[in-house]
Amino acid sequence: MGIEFPSGQRRSSVNEQSVPLLHSFPVWHKYNRGGRRLMHGLYTTDEFTRGGVNEMCSKSTHNRQRIVEAAEMLIYHQGYNQTSFSDIAQSAGLPRGNFYYYFKSKDEILLAVIAHRQELLQQQLEAWSRESIGPRDCLHRFVHMMQDEHGELLRYGCPIGSLTQELSKTQTGLRTQARALFELMQHWLSQQMTQLEVPDPLGTAMHLLGRCQGVTLIGCVYADQGFLEKEIEQLDEWIDCL
Repeated sequence: MGIEFPSGQRRSSVNEQSVPLLHSFPVWHKYNRGGRRLMHGLYTTDEFTRGGVNEMCSKSTHNRQRIVEAAEMLIYHQGYNQTSFSDIAQSAGLPRGNFYYYFKSKDEILLAVIAHRQELLQQQLEAWSRESIGPRDCLHRFVHMMQDEHGELLRYGCPIGSLTQELSKTQTGLRTQARALFELMQHWLSQQMTQLEVPDPLGTAMHLLGRCQGVTLIGCVYADQGFLEKEIEQLDEWIDCL
């Protein structure tokens, strides 16, 4: 007589037998003579659920995040079209062959990079809203973001602006995805302008956003920190007059 297994299957032998685990993890279950399910003879099902699966999921998430962060840095520093799978693999410290488990194409990696940036930007804007003493203070914090990141900005420009500009020329289908980052900033800035009761909240928000992008671009072209600081001072004065 065989042993009745949880899945309803029967085996003709009561010796340990390997039964494929019905999910994506490359693991095998074993059954001992008492019908107790083991994990390589080491874990019970509950122990595997708490430990093995969670550990594998954690490692998978970690590796995916390494790829996204490596790609984000490379795309910012050298551009999307100049960044290859090999560049990302080397920077992430992962074999290139492993990439296809997480991403099927470079475009998929870019979409993950955009989503990651959007998440971080959302968190930053929400933090400013919580910590600031009012909408005018929020606007000052937004402008001074250029000063806080002046080293990277003067060398590589705005990470959002440079990416969107590049995609507008070569990957128009992805441009809309990247534009969502600008729309997030636009919406938040418009909220601050509305609270300040300016006549045209959206138009004023767009003016500030465009001014910051222009300042960043010229600052990068000339690698001029003095210019950047002077423009930030003028923007501070403009905000105080709103």
